[in-house]
Amino acid sequence: MTTETPKLSRHYKFGTFAERLDHICALFDTEPPAIEYDQDGIAIMSDELLDFGTTHEINLDWLFIGNPDGLLCAWARSREQDAEMVKAARKLEPKVRQGLYALTKAIVAHNIDAEIAVDEFGKAVRDWRQEAEQ
Repeated sequence: MTTETPKLSRHYKFGTFAERLDHICALFDTEPPAIEYDQDGIAIMSDELLDFGTTHEINLDWLFIGNPDGLLCAWARSREQDAEMVKAARKLEPKVRQGLYALTKAIVAHNIDAEIAVDEFGKAVRDWRQEAEQ
């Protein structure tokens, strides 16, 4: 049975493996995998736990020992990628930037299939540029 997701950061309790796993299960509204423990009560990595971590993209350093370094590094890498995307978007023509914003909104807010939306956006940009050349 999952616990309720904490509403504020001050309600987070990440002191133990069990608390971190409970938080993940509450966050993803899922049941935890079967956990095997050694004779000292320490969780053992199992195929089921590895599959669970892969499915939910969980940093296993954080889950097992509470080390946030991997989480912070992944976040920093994603921010670098975001900054590169913003730089690239700023180089686009204003009309294309507006279309890119509309595309992103359609995918995120309206759950439009990303592959179809990107294909349609690409076609619209090519058509617009072809018209602009004439």
